[in-house]
Amino acid sequence: MRTEIYTAYAPNTDMTFIMQDTYEGDEVTATECIGWYHGEPDDEATKTFCGKLKAIYDDEPCTKTDAVTVICYGEEKVWDSRAEAIAFYLEGVEACQGSERDRYMNVYIQLCEGRAVCTDGRC
Repeated sequence: MRTEIYTAYAPNTDMTFIMQDTYEGDEVTATECIGWYHGEPDDEATKTFCGKLKAIYDDEPCTKTDAVTVICYGEEKVWDSRAEAIAFYLEGVEACQGSERDRYMNVYIQLCEGRAVCTDGRC
């Protein structure tokens, strides 16, 4: 078993996600989001934030919200954190098959694109 770490940049939100693929032989058996940061991919930032899935802010008040609305299986949920929503739906993509996996994948892609409202494509 081997792993490969790479970055995925979402220009609409100016965020870089640190991803890790796990291989058994030549087959990818798992994909995980193992970190993220604001801005374009940068080797030093990738090293700094690898394995850190929470944001750390300075003492100044933070007014920017990273909330996102997801409509999946006809139910609407507002996530306070886009990164948490991305991690949740990526886990669903990895764990499910068939049409359920397709629903999670639709939401995951829209989250990475930076959309304010994401759907499973069945609404």
